Amino acid sequence: MPRIFNRIRKQLAIDNKFFQYSRYAIGEILLVVIGILIALQVDNWNTEKQERRELKGYLSNIANNVTTDLEQLNEVLVYRDHSREGSRSYMALIEKDSLPADEILSFFEKYGKHLAIYEIYFRPDMSGFEALKNSGYLGKLQGSDIETELYRYYSQIKEIQQQETSVNNFIEEMETDLFRDNVMQRLLPLIERKLSDPGDLSEIRGLLKHPSSTGVNLRNSHLATLFEDYRNLDVSGMRLLGLIQNY
Repeated sequence: MPRIFNRIRKQLAIDNKFFQYSRYAIGEILLVVIGILIALQVDNWNTEKQERRELKGYLSNIANNVTTDLEQLNEVLVYRDHSREGSRSYMALIEKDSLPADEILSFFEKYGKHLAIYEIYFRPDMSGFEALKNSGYLGKLQGSDIETELYRYYSQIKEIQQQETSVNNFIEEMETDLFRDNVMQRLLPLIERKLSDPGDLSEIRGLLKHPSSTGVNLRNSHLATLFEDYRNLDVSGMRLLGLIQNY
């Protein structure tokens, strides 16, 4: 009988050790798994932090581009507004029965640097937006206000570029006609000598009423849609800068 009890005690001891070792092994496995999960989470945090840092860099470049764009846009607006005012004065001037020399000279003195035959383009810097699109990070802004404003801003730029191309192509055609018919070549010397010769006034009246000259000024005095697009772009740009700053 004692031998039987001894055998039973030994078996229980072996079974108890196996149970303890099993619990220890399972605990080690759980610690390893938890360690791996923590490492993965930390790696994900670091990746997200790096991606967010890079995305902010792209947005910062876009903000710099937009700031420069809006400064240039203001210059274009001032120029075009003065040029449009000049074209309207021009059309009113040539409709008079007589063209006094002092009014003609006053016109060229005031608007000579902003004549309708001078082309002007708004040239935005789109490098930041193109870099963002090529980076693949644009998708991280999907559904956000920034994404919506980005597309609105650069879509408006394309619309402005199309309108400017149309206007400036027309200006080029009229300018070609004016130089082909020697209008500009004859007009400038008359202005430079202040219409001092007796026949100057009669000659310049005919030059000012040349069809291409009246045509280009008429077109330049009616650019309401283009001006509206300029102003809409300015509003969109300011809104975009605010969204980027708050990101």
